[in-house]
Amino acid sequence: KLDVSFFDTEEDHPYENPSYGLEGWSKDGKSIILNHRYDIWAVSLDGSGGRNLTGNYGSEQEIKFDIINLEREPGIDLKKDVYLSAYGEWTKKAGFYLLNDGREPKKLVFDDASFGSVQKAREADVFLFTKQSFVDFPDYYTTGPQFDKLTKQTDANPQQANYLWGERVLVDFQNSHGDKLQGTLTLPAGYEKGKKYPMLVY
Repeated sequence: KLDVSFFDTEEDHPYENPSYGLEGWSKDGKSIILNHRYDIWAVSLDGSGGRNLTGNYGSEQEIKFDIINLEREPGIDLKKDVYLSAYGEWTKKAGFYLLNDGREPKKLVFDDASFGSVQKAREADVFLFTKQSFVDFPDYYTTGPQFDKLTKQTDANPQQANYLWGERVLVDFQNSHGDKLQGTLTLPAGYEKGKKYPMLVY
């Protein structure tokens, strides 16, 4: 009875469109948690309907949300804090949010970086994950439940300081059909704006 599709309509290979995926079951056993393209839905098993757990915020902002099952238990307890991983479709930003059942999720951290799988200490509110970018090596960080202060715990690639390092820029453009596309421009170390450089295009 929901006016929403859980199939990946962007898939262009010659077979049936796959689903966006299954997050799991609700702890009370009454709902199945399904992925939409961006949002997360709880769909009632009795066929009565369901609700958008992320309040359509994912679709509005084009941010892909996924549930992080920190407890590693069968069933997702929607009455407790549920952490979400987030990825911006066009910004390429990533980070973490807190589910706010049916409303806009609470942003914890959302940066120009890539984050690895989150783990939680068994007997403390301490979280561990990796964070990396084109410039920064995927070192380990710890933080508290609000992700408001990230503490770097490793320096696994100190030799990088001995080398010149470039940077990358996200570029938005359209093709001849008007389709929105993206690419990345890699700038050399010591790049000077306004100066001409040879360029390789892939």
